[in-house]
Amino acid sequence: MINQEFKTPKKVAIAYDGGEGSTKALEMIAKSPLFSDVQRHVVTVSKDRKKAQTLLEKAVFLLNSEGIEASTVILEGEPSSELIAYQERENIDITAMSAFSHARLKSAIFGSTTSKILKGTKKPLLILR
Repeated sequence: MINQEFKTPKKVAIAYDGGEGSTKALEMIAKSPLFSDVQRHVVTVSKDRKKAQTLLEKAVFLLNSEGIEASTVILEGEPSSELIAYQERENIDITAMSAFSHARLKSAIFGSTTSKILKGTKKPLLILR
């Protein structure tokens, strides 16, 4: 979803939780020619730093197997507000994330975190299901 005039991205954040959807986003970013010359930031939000570090190591392994480098970041707090703040702070051009939810009807199309980011961000999102 692009909420502004499109420009070729220079920095992409990949919201990664280790799930199928975020792994799909990671693989798509790795293989897409649109993202061949961008800085990649793999970002996870977790209170459990050990678990988060393990997730990020998996993500880096997947990217490195494609010959791609990426920086990693562990954020703590409420996921949507932390991801939005990270987008702004790091001047991220686009954020890739999954839209997966087993939650209530109001989150049937997008997960609740995704819905909150859609409402709160001023940056483009690449939402994969």
